[in-house]
Amino acid sequence: DLGFMISVGGPVARAKGYETLKRGLARIPGDALILETDSPDQSPDELPNEPARLVEIAQAAAALRNEDWRELLDRSARNISSLLKIEH
Repeated sequence: DLGFMISVGGPVARAKGYETLKRGLARIPGDALILETDSPDQSPDELPNEPARLVEIAQAAAALRNEDWRELLDRSARNISSLLKIEH
């Protein structure tokens, strides 16, 4: 209601831990969710983090939300564009 955006990154794709984040992800309204890598920090695993890992994060987040990862990633891009007032 206040117009907040919430971003999530690599930890949602980790096999273990971050259970509260994973449960909470399903409760974030789609129009308030932004996906990010937070590269080079917050890797989904012990491998180096980089922007290309956003697909992996989107796939994990979408599985937790029962959504298509491509649609989730597209909506996230629209959300960040709206937040930053970027026109396409």
